[in-house]
Amino acid sequence: MPESPINKNAYWFDNDQKAQKKGPHSTYYCINGDKYIGEWNDNLKHGRGVYYNIKNGCVYQGEWKFDHRDGFGTLSTTIKNNSTIVGEDPVLEMFEKLKKDIGTDISAATLKKVYAGQWKAGKRNGYGTSFEDDGSTYEGQWVQNKKCGWGVAYYADGSRYEGEWSNSLRQGQGVLILPNGDRYEGMWFNDVKEGPGKFIYKDKRRIMQGEWAKGMPKCGTIIDLPPSKRQDSDLDEDIYYIPKIGLKYPDKILADRRSEVIQDRIERIWKSKNENADENNKVIDSIDSHKMHKKIYHFHSLEA
Repeated sequence: MPESPINKNAYWFDNDQKAQKKGPHSTYYCINGDKYIGEWNDNLKHGRGVYYNIKNGCVYQGEWKFDHRDGFGTLSTTIKNNSTIVGEDPVLEMFEKLKKDIGTDISAATLKKVYAGQWKAGKRNGYGTSFEDDGSTYEGQWVQNKKCGWGVAYYADGSRYEGEWSNSLRQGQGVLILPNGDRYEGMWFNDVKEGPGKFIYKDKRRIMQGEWAKGMPKCGTIIDLPPSKRQDSDLDEDIYYIPKIGLKYPDKILADRRSEVIQDRIERIWKSKNENADENNKVIDSIDSHKMHKKIYHFHSLEA
């Protein structure tokens, strides 16, 4: 009598292996109420897919690797009206659209973008754009969910910052352009002006160049620019010039004051409880050496 083959695995193990998710699947409902539709590999979200978080109403549409957001993806939140999601059930409607094509765009009428860009191991990493509730946006580099590297921020009041970031703070070299056209070009630390820089008053045609500390100018020189062609034509013929006045030893006084400001800055930075010590050293070295990026120093906004 022939012997039946021996199955060394338990029956529950065989059944569990057969139930493993792999390849594209229709909507998968989690125990907590979340929903996912997309591709799988070895029972992990892997490939392209869409995930809906029922707790916070967020929807992620994009690439996955081994159960984490990884690659390019868009994070959105559902638009609510009087605590009710607009439409009958936009999430289920979205999943119906995506059953045939995972890459189909989500309707902008039901979702509001929070972030669109690159991800790594479930966090914002690489190049991406964030959208804030107040209307401000940031476009640039990210590291571990933090703005880090070079980026541009457009603020709700109409001002714009373009430059270096660290730990989601303006830090390093950057330019801040105000709504009225005035601008600051120089160094930043912990989100405030810190180090050598210049402030350009567009309408007054004046430049304040010197040292900044805690967001305020501490010492420097003020330069009056020649009037523009338009302003020159509006001047009256009778012009009375004020005699030039100044300090007897301006260079020495300015150098002494600058040394005091730099010394105070170094002491404050070293005493601060900043977790990123390497970043601090980099900023201090940049400030002390006074090496400003040449492409930032231009005066296109002052042309007649």
